Amino acid sequence: MSVEVLDGATIVNFVEDEEAFNGSICDHFSLLDTDHDGLLSYGELLKELQSLRVFETHFGIDVKTNPKELARV
Repeated sequence: MSVEVLDGATIVNFVEDEEAFNGSICDHFSLLDTDHDGLLSYGELLKELQSLRVFETHFGIDVKTNPKELARV
């Protein structure tokens, strides 16, 4: 797994660059919208949350999370 560190100025500059920011958001939305209906369904968002492993990693320590619990959250 790679780790990237961004400082506040980098983030602010990216958000203020409207063309780059909007392009990034549209690209990511297109990847998440797997059925291409222009909406993000519960299943599409769940798949993204599972891939990010937001709930399984705490302070760099992997924690086994029940898939049913993750879906409930």
